[in-house]
Amino acid sequence: MKNHYSSTMKQIKCIKKNESIKYLGVTFNEEITLNETDIMTKFNSKLQRMVSTQVLYPHQKLTLLNIFLWPTLTYSFQNAPINKLSHKFLSKLDILVRSAIKQILQIPHDTPSSLLYSSHKVKGLNLVRNEWEAFVQKYNATLILLNCNCDAVKFCRDLKKESEECLTKLELSAEFKASLTKLPRKKQTKEIREHLRDKEYSSWCQLPTKGKGVEQFQEVPYCNKWMRTKSGLSSTEWTQAIKMVGNVVPVKCVPGRSQGSKRCRHCNEYETLAHILGKCERSALIRNNRQPNP
Repeated sequence: MKNHYSSTMKQIKCIKKNESIKYLGVTFNEEITLNETDIMTKFNSKLQRMVSTQVLYPHQKLTLLNIFLWPTLTYSFQNAPINKLSHKFLSKLDILVRSAIKQILQIPHDTPSSLLYSSHKVKGLNLVRNEWEAFVQKYNATLILLNCNCDAVKFCRDLKKESEECLTKLELSAEFKASLTKLPRKKQTKEIREHLRDKEYSSWCQLPTKGKGVEQFQEVPYCNKWMRTKSGLSSTEWTQAIKMVGNVVPVKCVPGRSQGSKRCRHCNEYETLAHILGKCERSALIRNNRQPNP
């Protein structure tokens, strides 16, 4: 029997210094690696294909981005070591996504990024941000591994340290971290996302010009559901309404929209959005048509 086993045994070769292998979708080269160039190239290719398609409305493309396209990055984020998830790499991914979103909605480049990431309940687009979602996914993965009670996994990795590092990367307060421990695992990631979206909304409110009046969006969340459903609006009306929410409409009193006079091009009043929609005689017919019939 001993001779039989020795004759059938084979030598297992180790990975060479400059050799890379892929096992279960994870790339190894002496350690787990994250091929940033390959990930960005593939993701951008899918993103541009979605942007250029003419068979989807803008709101459908945003839904496709959040539900189907972005999750293709989740597995890479969960398996990559935390030190491989660099700020530069995640920031580049977010720049690609923001550029695509502005192209889809045909909104100006100076549209506040906080509008894109804030919750629907405060007139935000509720889109995923890679700079925080990468560490949210990593944190969730460490919690799952902690709950599996596998001694081999705990021996190889310091999961508690990894989870703490994820929360540090997200710049969460000590009070908020303490409140997370009282919640079930599945609710923790949801609570983190809501907290980060609230922080984005707060930063949006503090913008000197594009944040004016934004604090009022939270007063009646029910009235903001059109941001998600687009109910009662055409695609053009929906995108124009988003421009109004972000205060990036082509109105002379909006900074950066006029190099000359701020007076209305049809009368002598200051050209503000309120003037155009509610007072200017040029838009009187539109206002009359907007009123319901008695």
